Amino acid sequence: MTVRGETRIGETEHMVFFNNRAVVELEQQIGKPVLSLLKSLDSGEVMFADVAAMLVVGINAHRRSSGGKFTKITLPQVYDLMDEVGFAVALAAVVESLSNVFAPVDDTGESESPNAR
Repeated sequence: MTVRGETRIGETEHMVFFNNRAVVELEQQIGKPVLSLLKSLDSGEVMFADVAAMLVVGINAHRRSSGGKFTKITLPQVYDLMDEVGFAVALAAVVESLSNVFAPVDDTGESESPNAR
């Protein structure tokens, strides 16, 4: 059973989603462990480029998980989305979605995180 975290963002309601595969893709793309990245978020030392990368991976992971063919979101499109919603909203969406990946699962297979959707 995969622990899933989905978060809506933007007027067009892009879904940000992380599972284990997406976390690995993110780590490969940014070149550091996701737990290290989460610590940098807590310390306020997060880079805008990292948030953009998280959005690209998270949105594309959701599109892929929906089944069938999908169109990948591009980095320039994510920049537009970040301009639309603001950095704080973008950051909150990826943090919420990533935190759900690490939340324990209850007996029904659902995430015990209060943020899980």
